[in-house]
Amino acid sequence: MNETANIVCMKWGSKYGPEYINRIYNMVKRNITRPFRVVCFTDNKEGIIPEVEVFDLPPFNIPKEHQNRAYRKKTLCRKDLEPFKEGERFLFLDLDVVIMDNLDDMFDYEKDKDFIICYNWTRGNGTIGNSSVTMMRVGPLQYIIDDLEADFFAYEKKFKTASQEYMSSKVIEKYGKLTFWPDAWCKSFQLHSQPPKLLRLFKAPKMPPKGTKVLVFHGAVNPPDAIKGEFPYKPPIWKRWYKTVRPTPWLEDLWK
Repeated sequence: MNETANIVCMKWGSKYGPEYINRIYNMVKRNITRPFRVVCFTDNKEGIIPEVEVFDLPPFNIPKEHQNRAYRKKTLCRKDLEPFKEGERFLFLDLDVVIMDNLDDMFDYEKDKDFIICYNWTRGNGTIGNSSVTMMRVGPLQYIIDDLEADFFAYEKKFKTASQEYMSSKVIEKYGKLTFWPDAWCKSFQLHSQPPKLLRLFKAPKMPPKGTKVLVFHGAVNPPDAIKGEFPYKPPIWKRWYKTVRPTPWLEDLWK
């Protein structure tokens, strides 16, 4: 329990403001009992609270015009990832997750594993993970970024924008299978909080099941959209009956 828990997030471009990083820190602080640090890799440290350790984005040796996309997360596989030592593990969190409960058990779970990821609820049937909540060990995953940089356009042609599908395939290639978090720990706002599509115009999202540690927002809606009850863009009229979200006030006490 005295071992420091490393939490990592990334921010580049303008889609997410510094408040997302600051909230990650605050949510972690409220939901952990062991010593911890939050490290953010970013191209813009303005507005990030001083409690967060800020570092430049790791190198990404592909053409510059292709760097600012989800594949950039694979640079966290580098064995020379500052400020970590080879062999250390860190918990990567997407900026739009909401921490619901204590994280301590995540740092004790399957401690011999180099890579743990969320089950992907929408595709893959156990062969693709959702990378929103991922435990990674510094060093053993270097081959993932090496292979990506060596033949980026071939992998992009194969996986298109599905960078977590690329990551999952490379982990399976080396380890034979993916190791997932216990099902109760990570839940999807879209699938486990939102009502069935037909009811979304009338019914507000519910709290996820008891025992959820991290609520994952995949898809268009992020926490501030859900709190306000505003879909982030105007979908075609024939999709508006399900591409909608009602105000979700219970999130306000969690995402802060």
